[in-house]
Amino acid sequence: MCEIRYLTFGMVLHNVYRSDPAFVWGAPVGPAHGEVGDKCLETYKKSCETFERHRLHDEHPRYPESLTCCGAQYDDRGEPQNALYYRLAAAVAKQKISGSEHAETIKFRKTLRATLAKLGRDDDVKSLDEGAILKRVQNPHTERIFEIDT
Repeated sequence: MCEIRYLTFGMVLHNVYRSDPAFVWGAPVGPAHGEVGDKCLETYKKSCETFERHRLHDEHPRYPESLTCCGAQYDDRGEPQNALYYRLAAAVAKQKISGSEHAETIKFRKTLRATLAKLGRDDDVKSLDEGAILKRVQNPHTERIFEIDT
């Protein structure tokens, strides 16, 4: 399963640039933006694309992990606007695969909440806190991310 190899290799690269003494979380420059950081993001995206191409995205428990790793990479780069799509997609996929009460689903919703808060989307944070049902969208900046308004 090459999608899992991509995910694992991405995690190795993620740890390499995060261990660099120059790494600062959320910095607009630094190791997360360098050659290793770029390769890490590319590898995580290949993992997601491979799960989707093999039509495993609706059932494989590692697919949401690939998505959340992309979001983490963008967070490391100080790009919450780019992390939002992946954080939302990860939370939706994890809920679909594992159920809304699963510990990782709750964790993924918390990371999505943090991203929404960074972006100043207080109404969406409130809806998420109230248990709104998420939906995956192509552009979370222009489309409503919840199934129903709460």
